[in-house]
Amino acid sequence: MERLLVTGVDGPLGMNLALSLTERFEVLGLYSRYAVESCSLRTEAWFPQTRGELDQYADGFRPGWIIHCSELSRPAWDSIDGRQLDAQEPRVAAQLAAVAARVSARLTVISSDVVFAGPRMFHDESSTPGARNGAN
Repeated sequence: MERLLVTGVDGPLGMNLALSLTERFEVLGLYSRYAVESCSLRTEAWFPQTRGELDQYADGFRPGWIIHCSELSRPAWDSIDGRQLDAQEPRVAAQLAAVAARVSARLTVISSDVVFAGPRMFHDESSTPGARNGAN
């Protein structure tokens, strides 16, 4: 069975994704803010600001795929002040890319609320795009 490492299982997106894939993959879920225990998948604490920790998980677990449910996928109703976390996100994504390349794993980075916010948040696929800078 292929191994899948999912970050952000302490958020609704990461946990739901990890749980939905447990029948097809052996899943390791990493959490960083809230401790998570599950009888359906293995979970471990991960502190993105600690260099080398992700290397240890990748070397020990050897995932074929890494899915990063980043701080940018945090729902708008989350009460945590994420400005500091958002600021470190480019470094975390770069670290994940390096680790994925080193262990020959696919990498997917997911964001949600940051992509769709404001008055155009709810639209369907046939809606006309409307970028603020005038580009479509």
